[in-house]
Amino acid sequence: MLKNLHPVAQLEFSPGGLGALISGLAHQLRNPLHGMAMRVELLRPEVSQGGERHLDKLRQDIRRLDQALEALLWYVLPGAMNPIDFNMNDLLKEVGEQISSSRIIVEYNLDSHLPLVHADREMVFIALTNVVANAEQAMPDGGMLTLTTTVEGSDIEIRVADQGSGIANEQMLRVFDLYYTTKTTGRGLGLPFARRAIELSGGQIAVDPQVVHGTTCTVILPSAHEVST
Repeated sequence: MLKNLHPVAQLEFSPGGLGALISGLAHQLRNPLHGMAMRVELLRPEVSQGGERHLDKLRQDIRRLDQALEALLWYVLPGAMNPIDFNMNDLLKEVGEQISSSRIIVEYNLDSHLPLVHADREMVFIALTNVVANAEQAMPDGGMLTLTTTVEGSDIEIRVADQGSGIANEQMLRVFDLYYTTKTTGRGLGLPFARRAIELSGGQIAVDPQVVHGTTCTVILPSAHEVST
């Protein structure tokens, strides 16, 4: 299980409490942002060619703010869940195919006797895609990405291991914080989204802090047999 890994706190957002507050605030902010975007385009014919780059930068910043608000809304109020029984090995192969290239070698260690998982397949797919994308970014010069599935009691364990430079101790406590990133071009959404999606699917996610060279992200999800009993 995850007892030796970095723990992740559970988050609760009630529709009538903090969730409603954030949703209302986000909608209040998005209306003027859309108005600003429209006025930026109306200004284009009136600025010099040299001023175009300033409008482009302003439009880019507006778009980033809008995307950040959209991400926050999904994070707090993701909508209805659709849990089903599905084959985790098949899903993991789909995720791996997206990243496999001449630079990134994907190795599969999949348990052929793995029971079905009971969760929202689309959410789990998004979560693992974000984890794998984060692993790819940790290997700018390329390397091997190992995807592993095993049975742990009545649960399914998925491990995503990269050969990157690892995670510094001072960063470990914040890797799942929304908007936290150490990348100059990052938005700090990948791992927080992964955590939220996995938790909503009744699972757990953690990062191994003991890895010196590379990082292992572990996901635990309930098997269909566990849910049915």
